[in-house]
Amino acid sequence: MSEQNLAANLLTLPEFLHTELRGRILDGSLREGAQLAQVELADQYGVSRTPIREALARLDREGLVEFRPRRGYVVASIDIEQIEEVCELRSFIEVRASSLAALKRTKEDLDALEEILAVLDGQKIKSDGEFNGWAQANREFHVRLIATSGREFFVRIAETLHDTVERFVRLEGTVLEQLDEESAKAQAEHIEIFEAVVKGDADLVGSLVRTHCDHTRDRLIASLRQQCGADATRTT
Repeated sequence: MSEQNLAANLLTLPEFLHTELRGRILDGSLREGAQLAQVELADQYGVSRTPIREALARLDREGLVEFRPRRGYVVASIDIEQIEEVCELRSFIEVRASSLAALKRTKEDLDALEEILAVLDGQKIKSDGEFNGWAQANREFHVRLIATSGREFFVRIAETLHDTVERFVRLEGTVLEQLDEESAKAQAEHIEIFEAVVKGDADLVGSLVRTHCDHTRDRLIASLRQQCGADATRTT
């Protein structure tokens, strides 16, 4: 497809390329440390290097790629400090926004959240395809809840943070066999949060969201430590 056709169909090339590369990073097609050579990507997508460079710069700002001297852009590494920082930011944003959402929610908001919960409810994660469906619905629940607060910039920041957390969760899925069980626990917490929003209890919603974010953080850190331990065992 030509640059002109892509731009006409998808607004701008950098947006299209950003979405493409972001999706490949989140679904694990592009793994940690994978090199993102601009010339190769330009050839692959049949575009010039300028929109590739713009897309990579945006992914860099989002923390999904990083620039390394003499190597160029690579898929960003994941470590415990990064998980802690991202989850701390996520908790701060989501607690505040969700508390506001409890005060501002409308019937339309509640209906939308309930519909997403219905999609999540009872989902099983036995394959990559099932995980992708769960991850998408999980993201929609959190973003829709934050959007209910009416804070546009909170939504933008939360979406970026959630993308990073989702990447951590996908990594976890390659390490822990009990991801299906953990998703059921997360859904139980979603339902508690929703019920508190229905009641309009802002303090309770904030507390539940903070606990939910903390549980995600603790699970991801434990998963990364488990993976590091497994890697160390394999090398000895």
